[in-house]
Amino acid sequence: MVGELFDRLKKLPKREQESFLVIEDLGFGFGVTRAKIRNKDKKINVYGTGFVENFEGIKKPLFPVDKVILAVGSDKAVTIESTIHLKRSEPDEPISETEIDTLVFRGLWEFLNRYRGTVSKKLGAHDLDLILAGAEIREVSLGQSRVFNPQGFKGANLYFRYRGTFIHRDLEALIEKMEHWGREKILVESGGILGLSVPPPSDYFVLVGDKVTNVFANGEEDWLHLKVLPWGSGLILRKIAVFFGVSTGVAAEILLSLDKEPPSGKIKKAIEGMIREEIQNLLKLLPRSGGRGRQPDFYFGFNLPSVLVGKFLGPRMKLVNFKNLLTEQGYGVIMNQESAPFLNADNVLAFITHVYSPPQYGFLNDLLARRARWLTAKH
Repeated sequence: MVGELFDRLKKLPKREQESFLVIEDLGFGFGVTRAKIRNKDKKINVYGTGFVENFEGIKKPLFPVDKVILAVGSDKAVTIESTIHLKRSEPDEPISETEIDTLVFRGLWEFLNRYRGTVSKKLGAHDLDLILAGAEIREVSLGQSRVFNPQGFKGANLYFRYRGTFIHRDLEALIEKMEHWGREKILVESGGILGLSVPPPSDYFVLVGDKVTNVFANGEEDWLHLKVLPWGSGLILRKIAVFFGVSTGVAAEILLSLDKEPPSGKIKKAIEGMIREEIQNLLKLLPRSGGRGRQPDFYFGFNLPSVLVGKFLGPRMKLVNFKNLLTEQGYGVIMNQESAPFLNADNVLAFITHVYSPPQYGFLNDLLARRARWLTAKH
């Protein structure tokens, strides 16, 4: 189910603290961030955010962290969430543990068969080169009723909502390089996890990158990557750079300064005009709403003056800020990103919290893990 970020955070692990190393593939380099979650007093500390041009530039942790998270783009991984309908042959009999095991595996195979072709086309790979990087059950229903564990219940129609992340076999080599970096290694599709962490659900989640924009669709039965738009926030930077006759790096600094020290009226008006024009170009490329009256959520992967950008998105198209969402829920979030101020590093909050699956489905996911072990990447 979309938007379970806070439900998960209410049920953090019993360990008082967990450490994270988050590596995000930006397409032109890697964002590298350290983070800690302290369960006792609900503190999340994100620190040490930096940028390196290649993977070899990432320093191996002196001591293994609890979790290493590698977040890659939608051209390298695909995350899909979908509801699978399973019809029982003997609906009047209580569901046994043995039957649950069989149903979980049957549902997984239906999930894989339904999306194997989609993923293969998306990643440009033969289906034999696809690997399931991870899979879990996010929701269970028996008929019209939500249940945590269907064992002992009767009914004809069981629904499992699966979330799976697929990668190309080539990524295994990158995973192996992190062999001793952490006790657990997790690979995710950046946009998929970000969109699935936003409550409440919208028809679309729009992830704006430097060069392209990825759109994710929330349909009636599934949630998956929809399309790539030829628009990136770099267009705004290049337009500002041309206007001032400076490099894009200096243009980024000018843009970042707007929220701190607003320039003179004429300059601010000119910058607003450039942003307005480019945002309108982006909005023209977006697909129409799915007919349910729920407009897109936007997330910019790079720091832009949110006050200015927000003015041009429309009242029903909101900018996502994970730090604000968590703060509203009573969490203390400390972020230090002085070494890479151009990165919108609060996406790390979604990456490090998505790993806490709803514990009520722990039994089912243990079954799923055993069944899927031979299908998943060795990490």
